[in-house]
Amino acid sequence: MNKRPSFLMCALVACTALCAQTPQSFSYQAIVRDGNGVVQANTPAAIELSLLQGAINGPVVYSEEHAATTNAFGLVNLAFGQGTPVNGSWSDVDWSDGPWFARTRVNGVTISTTQLLSVPYALYAETSNTPGPQGPAGPVGPAGPQGPVGATGAQGATGPAGPAGATGAQGPAGPQGATGPAGATGATGATGAQGPPGPVGATGPQGVAGPQGPPGADGALNAWGLQGNAGTDPATHFIGTTDNTTLVFKVLGYQAGKIDRDPGIVAFGYNSLHQTTGEDNTAIGHVASMFNTTGGQNTAVGSSALYFNYTGSDNTALGMKSLASNNSGSGNTACGKDAMHYNTTGGNNTAAGKNALYSNVAGNYNVAVGYNALYANNGTTSTNVAVGSFALEGNTTGEFNTAVGHVALNQNLIGDNNTGVGHSALEFTTSGGNTAVGRDAGNFYNMSNSTYLGWQAFPTASGFTNSMGLGYNARPDGNNRVHVGNTSIIGIRGQVGFTTYSDGRFKTALREDVRGLDLIMKLRPVTYNVDAHALAAHMKEDVRYDSTGAEIHRTDPLDVQARDEQARIRYTGFIAQEVEAASRSLGYDFSGVDRPATAEGLYGLRYAEFVVPLVKAVQEQQAIIEQLKARIEELEKR
Repeated sequence: MNKRPSFLMCALVACTALCAQTPQSFSYQAIVRDGNGVVQANTPAAIELSLLQGAINGPVVYSEEHAATTNAFGLVNLAFGQGTPVNGSWSDVDWSDGPWFARTRVNGVTISTTQLLSVPYALYAETSNTPGPQGPAGPVGPAGPQGPVGATGAQGATGPAGPAGATGAQGPAGPQGATGPAGATGATGATGAQGPPGPVGATGPQGVAGPQGPPGADGALNAWGLQGNAGTDPATHFIGTTDNTTLVFKVLGYQAGKIDRDPGIVAFGYNSLHQTTGEDNTAIGHVASMFNTTGGQNTAVGSSALYFNYTGSDNTALGMKSLASNNSGSGNTACGKDAMHYNTTGGNNTAAGKNALYSNVAGNYNVAVGYNALYANNGTTSTNVAVGSFALEGNTTGEFNTAVGHVALNQNLIGDNNTGVGHSALEFTTSGGNTAVGRDAGNFYNMSNSTYLGWQAFPTASGFTNSMGLGYNARPDGNNRVHVGNTSIIGIRGQVGFTTYSDGRFKTALREDVRGLDLIMKLRPVTYNVDAHALAAHMKEDVRYDSTGAEIHRTDPLDVQARDEQARIRYTGFIAQEVEAASRSLGYDFSGVDRPATAEGLYGLRYAEFVVPLVKAVQEQQAIIEQLKARIEELEKR
């Protein structure tokens, strides 16, 4: 159904003689809107102006019609007295026989009837028997607003060529050339250092029985019986030596125990500490610290613990094959089967748990606590902390990472500077610079230089950088974005407003091209409700993943309740797509529209930035008011 346009505002602004003699007229100005109050810009309208005598419902003395078209602001400018006469004659009006009223009709509909005041007096003065002398010319009114920029002219002819510029800087070096032919074979180098001894060979066949040895001591005098002893006195009876001589125990002719006061060696187990000259070492277990030579202050407990250690010192290995390959690494602590199994030269590492730091070779200052924590850490990779089963399990060369929680940072390979605290925090990220705190925080996708705080706070897709999600189910949907809370949040509070950097020292390409009234007049203010459940589904807030990585949907009853509450709230605002269309129609790139980074992203509005075009609109409107005031004052002086 078409809505009829209507006059919502009317202002008499001047009385002007359009020629030296009658007929005369006065200007009549108005803004046309439709029934909903929307300004009708650039719209044709049939307007009838009538002059009523004596009262607001008095007889019609004169009527005329105008065919007018509004301008870009919905304004029409009419000369009352210069339209097409419908009833009566303008020149026959006796302005002294008032009062007079002006009736306005638009498209046949009566809109308003308003009493005329100063204009009739001015016209009456023009025709009275005692005209006064002509007054002085009024002051020049202020300049009107600048018109729109004209169309771009045709391109001028090409000017003469300028002088040649200075020689540019030397470009980068080209790619390396092909490898030249092989040179002559050099002299044979010196023989390298001897490698470590190989493992003990299989036991050979038993030799022939040797000659019978000399008779042993009389057991009744000073011997221990093979079937036990009775009547011993712990104050005087013992197994050991009474001089400063190493005590050795053997099995099948091989060392199975050794106690040496100086240099402080305690070894129990087949060939444990078999070759050592180092001081203050303790080895308990089959071939524990078997190849230690000069390494000191080591403790090895467990079969093959510190097996290949040669010169490494200050190590503690507790568990079968813990630190088994250590050669010269020092200051390491490994607790658990195969903990730090392949470490050779890495130092000052701590591993607690089966296979913790299993593959570490030369990395330093790593801490791994939990089954398979930092399992794949290798090379010289250093300064990682992993606490929890499978934490940083796949890390190979990434450094300065901290993972606390089951499978935290599990898939990280080479990413540096990550911190993940919580079950599955940053589990699938492979890049660096991320911080995530909370169960599944930053999980399921790869990202870089991003921060996530809260359970299930993670991005909507992989590849984002410098994104931030704060709160339960916060889901940033692009680069360089901060998402606070989930779609159920109904308020974000603080004592003061948010401050935006606005330092003129860092602003370039300044232009005074902000659109004012023309943009404001195109906006459509509305009230609305949010479909909170549909919005949450779009943001995948109920998406979870099981242990196999399969996507599942699980909705918390508290989330349902919060979304129902959200959906009941009546909001006031604009539609972002409409604001974008309005600004683009004016060729204005309005930063108040937050456009999505992807087709699946959400539009948003930065309402604080609407202040700028509103200020511009007030300035433009004030300029119009000042012009109208000046014209009224000029008329009132006549």
